[in-house]
Formats: sequence, structure tokens, C-alpha cells
Amino acid sequence: MYILVPWKPVVLVWGLLSGMIFVGFVASSVLQGKDPFAPGATIAQPPVKHEVKMKDFLSWLDRQGRSPAEVILKQKLEKILGKVNQARSDRKG
Repeated sequence: MYILVPWKPVVLVWGLLSGMIFVGFVASSVLQGKDPFAPGATIAQPPVKHEVKMKDFLSWLDRQGRSPAEVILKQKLEKILGKVNQARSDRKG
């Protein structure tokens, strides 16, 4: 007795599953920051250096905040800078 297997659907499902596995591998590698086609290699962003002149920072701090979050941030920074300036003046005197 022979069992006839329809091979075309089997091959299609096999290909679909293989494709899903491959896409999952590539997606997980990219989410982890790795190059999926170069095992062991990682994708790194170039280092970025930001500089702000103290004069520009203080002029920004003196301006009025545009949003409630910016107002709170400026208040916190003024409080921190006040403590730093107070500590410096205490050391000098």
C-alpha cells in the first residue's frame, strides 16, 4: 500500500518556514546591533562629541522656558548651579 503525499504543498510550507526563520534571525541580529551577515561583528555608531560654551548655556538658562518641562529643568539646573557656586565661594573664603 502506497501513501501518496502531495509534495508541492510540503515544499511550499518548508520554504515558508525557512523564510520565516531567516527573517527572524536577521531581525533579531539587527535589533541587537549586529550585522547578520558578518558573524561576530557589531554595528557601532560613531562617537559623537557635543560641546556647549558656558556663555551660551547661561544665556539659555536666563531665558524663559517654552514648556513646563523646560521650566522645571531650568529650575533644577539653577538649583544645582547655585549649590556649586555656593560651595566654590565657601572654599575661597
